[in-house]
Amino acid sequence: RKGVQLRIQGKPERALPFFEKAYQTSRTPRTAAQLGLVELDLGYYVEAERYLTEGLAAPDHPWIAKNKATLRRQLTTAKANIGEVVVTGTPAGAEVWLNGNLAGRIPLAAPIRLAKGRVDIRLRSPGYEPAEDSANIAGGKREQRSYALSPTSVAASQTTTPVGGTPSAGTATAISLAPGAVSSVGAGAWSAPATT
Repeated sequence: RKGVQLRIQGKPERALPFFEKAYQTSRTPRTAAQLGLVELDLGYYVEAERYLTEGLAAPDHPWIAKNKATLRRQLTTAKANIGEVVVTGTPAGAEVWLNGNLAGRIPLAAPIRLAKGRVDIRLRSPGYEPAEDSANIAGGKREQRSYALSPTSVAASQTTTPVGGTPSAGTATAISLAPGAVSSVGAGAWSAPATT
């Protein structure tokens, strides 16, 4: 009740902890849907989609049945503000970080769903130069990014250069390999996958 009052007062950020506690205390279709509504108010579209979908999965629940039309409209709004990013590349096992959070390792099992807006992408793997990039995620669109990380600088052999001269024939000098090349494919239309 306190959470509902705060939502009505236009204070979703204060309402959120009450709905989270209600959901944790009694995980029902109603508490899931109500949590989804406040997440939507706050612009947390991926979370809103998750909880609204969970609530609507029980259409015979009395509260869900009563508010089904509204909940479906709100779920549509959440989905319209979610896009996807597909990250591929080498080497296998490289970590994929999105906005400072570890999202998985190459190869990723599926596209990553994100709220619309800028996303900072970073790939890193031991022994390789990291790659950094950013993308603008649009609702209902998919961004694709592919990266090839290059090995870090290595010394082919330990050599010394004679004073006032150049390395003698047959010796090698340290070489620095360029950072990983980054290629990108622009956004394209996609169909929202079925949620679980």
